[in-house]
Formats: sequence, C-alpha cells, structure tokens
Amino acid sequence: MTTAVRELGLARRRVRRRLAQAVGIPVAVLTGIFVLLIPLSFVSSSFSVLDPAAYEGLKAGEPRDDARSRLPAFTRDGPPDGAPAPPPGQDCVYYTVRSDSARAYRLCFARDRLVSKAVVPPP
Repeated sequence: MTTAVRELGLARRRVRRRLAQAVGIPVAVLTGIFVLLIPLSFVSSSFSVLDPAAYEGLKAGEPRDDARSRLPAFTRDGPPDGAPAPPPGQDCVYYTVRSDSARAYRLCFARDRLVSKAVVPPP
C-alpha cells in the first residue's frame, strides 16, 4: 500500500468523523433541550393553577402585594385563545382554571391595584 493510498484513507476517515460531529452534536443538544423543556412545561402549567376560592376572594382595589400572597407561583404564558385584548393602561396576568384549560382567570392591575378580574374567554 502506498503512502498516497494510506493518506487518502486517513483523510476520508477524518471527513466522516467531522461530518458525524457536525450532525450529531446539534441533534444531541436539541434532544437535551426538549428533554428538559417538556417536563418543565408540565410543571410550570401545574404551578399556574389559581384556586377558585382564592379567585373569589380577590377584590377590586386590593393592592397587588396583598393579592400576590394568594396567587400561584407562576402565571400562564399568555391569554387563552379567544380572550379579549386587555383594557388600555392595565397590566393583566393570566392563571389557569383548574377545571377548564381552555379558559383562564384574568387579573388586571393599574397603579399596583387590582382593577378587574374575569374568566376569559367568557363561558
């Protein structure tokens, strides 16, 4: 076997190894991300459920800091489909309704006071 043939074989092995790395590393990283995000999604959604009694106990005019102690650790990622736009000048947060994942509790604050609460979209 000549030196040129050995070098050609060695070069081909290097190219195959680098190609495998170029494809394998991104696939492994994406797989790792999905393995972490899927359980995290389930955990965060379960921690965004607002108890109906806590929702009923919230009153308009209540300071945000007072309400925060009775609210779940997480909010929903956003409003459910079909929810109306938030009122202008209000900062609204959404919490999961335990019995109905298609609806959410919407709490709207202005100047750090609860100004409105609603179930969206309406039943």
